[in-house]
Amino acid sequence: ESNSLRDHWENDVLPRLTPEMVYTDPSHRFQIASDRWRGGSPFRESKSGTSFAVWPSTLRFYDSGMGFAGDPISYVHSLKVGRWEYPKAKDWVEALRELSRLAGVEHNFPTREPSIEQIERARKWEERRSIFSAVYITCAQHLWSSFGCNALTHLIEERGFTESELRDLGVGLYPTLEIVQAAITEQQFNISLAEKCGVLTRKWEGYAVFPWHNPYGEPLTLYGHWPASKADIPLKKNHVGWKKEHDTARRAWNKLSEAQKVAQPWTDAQIPKKYACWNPKDESGSWLATKESPLYFDRVVKASHHEAVLVEGVTDAAIAQVRGDSRVMACVAASLSGEQVQTLKRHRVQRVNVCLDPDSAGEKGIISCIKSLLSGGIAPYVAPLLPLDSRGDGDPDRFIISHGIEAWKQHTSFDSATHGLRWIARYIVTAGRNGAQELSDAAREAIWQEAIRFTNTVDRQWEDALATYFWSEIKLAVGAVEIPELKESTIIKRESVLATVSLLQGSDGGGSHRNSSVHSSGGDRFFNDKSYCDGDGGSGGGFNDNYDGFESRNDWEAPMTCNGEIWKWFRDREGNEQFRPLADFDFIITGEIAAPTSSNSGGGYSLKIKRSFDRREVEVVIFSLETITVKEFITTLLRKTGFHLNCRLCQADLVALIHARLEEYHRNRAGRVYRCIDRFGQQSDGTWVFADCQFKADGTPTHSKESGWIYNPQLGAVDHILCPEIQPPNPGALRKLIEAQRKFAGSSFMHFLLCDGYVAASLHFQEIMRVEKFFPILNPYGDPGSKKTIAVLSAMSMAGWGNTERGALARTSVSMAYERLKCLGSIPSMWDDPPGKTRIERNMLDDFFQSLYNGLPRQVRGNSQQPFSPMIPTSNHSLGETNPATKTRIIPLFMPVINDGDRSAWGELSEARSQASGAFGQLVAIGYSQALVKALRDRLSRHLPTAHDRVADNLAILVFYTQKVAELAGLDIDVERWTIANLCEPLNESLTGLNCVADFFEKLEALVSYDSVGSWNVATVETREEGRVLALHLPSIWPEVEREFNPAYNRPVLERVLVSIGAIKNRSAKLHSGRDLVLAYNRAKLTARFDSQGNIILPNGPERINKKCLLLPESLCQALNLQWLLDLNGPDSDSPGGFGGGDGPDDPDGSPPG
Repeated sequence: ESNSLRDHWENDVLPRLTPEMVYTDPSHRFQIASDRWRGGSPFRESKSGTSFAVWPSTLRFYDSGMGFAGDPISYVHSLKVGRWEYPKAKDWVEALRELSRLAGVEHNFPTREPSIEQIERARKWEERRSIFSAVYITCAQHLWSSFGCNALTHLIEERGFTESELRDLGVGLYPTLEIVQAAITEQQFNISLAEKCGVLTRKWEGYAVFPWHNPYGEPLTLYGHWPASKADIPLKKNHVGWKKEHDTARRAWNKLSEAQKVAQPWTDAQIPKKYACWNPKDESGSWLATKESPLYFDRVVKASHHEAVLVEGVTDAAIAQVRGDSRVMACVAASLSGEQVQTLKRHRVQRVNVCLDPDSAGEKGIISCIKSLLSGGIAPYVAPLLPLDSRGDGDPDRFIISHGIEAWKQHTSFDSATHGLRWIARYIVTAGRNGAQELSDAAREAIWQEAIRFTNTVDRQWEDALATYFWSEIKLAVGAVEIPELKESTIIKRESVLATVSLLQGSDGGGSHRNSSVHSSGGDRFFNDKSYCDGDGGSGGGFNDNYDGFESRNDWEAPMTCNGEIWKWFRDREGNEQFRPLADFDFIITGEIAAPTSSNSGGGYSLKIKRSFDRREVEVVIFSLETITVKEFITTLLRKTGFHLNCRLCQADLVALIHARLEEYHRNRAGRVYRCIDRFGQQSDGTWVFADCQFKADGTPTHSKESGWIYNPQLGAVDHILCPEIQPPNPGALRKLIEAQRKFAGSSFMHFLLCDGYVAASLHFQEIMRVEKFFPILNPYGDPGSKKTIAVLSAMSMAGWGNTERGALARTSVSMAYERLKCLGSIPSMWDDPPGKTRIERNMLDDFFQSLYNGLPRQVRGNSQQPFSPMIPTSNHSLGETNPATKTRIIPLFMPVINDGDRSAWGELSEARSQASGAFGQLVAIGYSQALVKALRDRLSRHLPTAHDRVADNLAILVFYTQKVAELAGLDIDVERWTIANLCEPLNESLTGLNCVADFFEKLEALVSYDSVGSWNVATVETREEGRVLALHLPSIWPEVEREFNPAYNRPVLERVLVSIGAIKNRSAKLHSGRDLVLAYNRAKLTARFDSQGNIILPNGPERINKKCLLLPESLCQALNLQWLLDLNGPDSDSPGGFGGGDGPDDPDGSPPG
């Protein structure tokens, strides 16, 4: 019931009063403390001078010497009559009027004479407010005492609050009835009233209590939450406050018949999870609705919002508020009450986005909320259903805790919402469809009748909204129908047009129309202001800046907008003006775009486009060259929006329409010219641009209005190149990822950490490439089970790829890889198992990685694919083995098979990956220090004496950023020391002599085994100077080695290394003349004949000739473990089928012995 006195006291007077203004008697001489002021009584001498106490938090007072307590109204009245006395009737009103004068709001004092009943209820309301304020304080104190340990643990660990958030909300714990009653008695409150208000009952004991205020921040009621999981809530029979209710229910059950008991078996009920105060009553009924204002609506009002988000639960709204969304309020029921809607209406809330729990009760609550809001003249919207988590919980508080407040704000943005009337229409259609694929005529009729029944309950003020949102959906399902009470044909009269507006105009968030009052959102927009189109023409498409002289300059005759469609005036044969549609969509320009430096498209526009019957807009970027003709314009929109558009605009209409939209943008929305991104991530000036966030070059957040960059949602769409998604800043995200990697990887953790460091370096790819003219390539390789792919994917989650594989390529081409690196700015990608089985594929990869190392573009006719990001190849074998130039540009990181990792940590790692990009700003802030990297390179090079110069350059960058990542995560790890101990030795051997010599003789053994090499180019011979040596005829051996293996070194390198360790170059040795003769000789021996004495008759051995060879002394062969080559026999030895043996290089005849 409305009470003007109470409203005036609560809304106008009380918020402006302070203790100094009220308690002014000179006898007080207050001693001020934090919780109360103490002074002398105005009506008696006080020996201590402290018998009179005032509580600033409630403005209540208590005179202990005279046993009188009251509020400011009682104090003002008592000073007037000269004794402590509670005012009644007109005296109470006069005291209130005096306080109204003190507060400076006497002009707002109610003029209508109040009734005695109204005065009494206003007095009780004020005392009730003070009682609740005292209870709030008492409960809050006990939450942080020993009483509250278990409750605090539950609220923090299970419900997700922090200590500071609980203090901000004023959450408390109801200790015992005696403690609360003592606090109320201390301030001399009316105990009987406190009992009637519901705060003095043992049922409250143990509940965590949430203060509930009215829109002005004054205490309204109390809401309880039992601080335990559902399974741990006590039974009623075990709770002192609820036991009586249990006993009553048990006695009633005992009176049932045996059959009834079987049908209704007894179960001990738990106490309620939630508990609240009841409405206080007197002889005339309830004098206060304790939930007349939504929970935390006072915070909505304080933030000056005229649009709000409605949730169902207390903790849903509480978490949202303390995490930064001041729009959120809770109905704390299945739907809004009538009193709550009236409260919203009084505070001029224009629209509400309903986001109730995703269950059947929530669905019914949405219907009720929509109807209630419509009846209150508030535009209803419905947010998309929240996703269920792993526990099947889709409540808002869980969503906010898991995904962050920014994800919540985006989810509950009006750009993502559905108008309530459209939601109702779809609900009716779905119910009428009843799961059927096709609607029967009976179902269509049922839908139509239900739609009519619903609209009969809706006020006529929503007539336009019904036509736009409700009937458009019904017509889509049922077919062409006549809208009741809106029986105009598609030929619309001018008067009707002038009373309608575009669903898009003036609502993109940048600026406002001077002469419009708009209810808008990015999705479904409803405008209530009929004067938005003023009847004096238009600028084409709703431009409505009525400044002097504009109309006279508008000669474009652009089409206009009506009901979300583009229309234009025509004259029929009788000369009557008619308004006919030209397109079933409308659009606005939200940004003018300067062409990227790499584009020849001539600039363009950022458009928001929406068909008249769609729920939401689609944002596209369209370039000027795509608007030259109507065909090109529509074709581009079809391709970029992904849905069909009907259009019969002519060329002149299109030109005029774009001109009008552009002029409206410049006049009404600042008209700034933006730069369109040509790659996701880091742009040419260092700014980072993503779909929903931007960062400066130093990692601090920014936005398009500051940076001048605009996001292009169509970038990379043709090749399915997606934009990374950066999570809100989270200081703990990096540490969480590193700890999960440590558990999962076990002893291989450092390999994971190096991948993290490489990704951090990748975020500075363009800067490093600009300074150093190169960027190393990390190649994690190893056997299956080494988790090399997981290591890279988890590292790349820091760059926005999250817990997905969207940053990875597989079975792709070099051309596609270049296109991807062209569309990403300093964002790494992974190429999993790139093709390299054939020589052509290996050569292709060599060329790719050599060019990528130096940032060289791939030039294709009409297209330059300049890489702006690195690529991380993962493979079973180290890449670049076939090409030394490639190998020196790659950091081969061998990944051992993980045997000691914690497989159960996979879930933790997945969760950490989803949040890892919360550290993005920290990683970008690392920057690039050339001096520090150079110093690190100098230290590493001392441990790489035989490696290529590039190796130290590459390692220095990797180690620098890995160390930075470790430090940011709070790890005490010396990455440089680990690298020296574990990576430098294999990198030293990578292209050293020992490596290529061993590799050569391994390959030589294989060639010998299948007769590609034999005694015609490898033989053991005797010399006078060196004795027994191994002769290698490299001119005939090397072509076979290169043909079969294509090694990572060449013949001159091999010769130089062999000579350096003791081989002798360019010495003659007699070897068999050729392969064919030796093989023929070996075949002949297999079919040899025997003489009459039984002796074998051997064929003539192959001829020996002098060849220039490389000689390896026997001592060197033994050092290199080549004894097997010295021991093999040639075809002219005593053992058939071998090679070697025979004359020395100086043998004069060269004939085989025997």
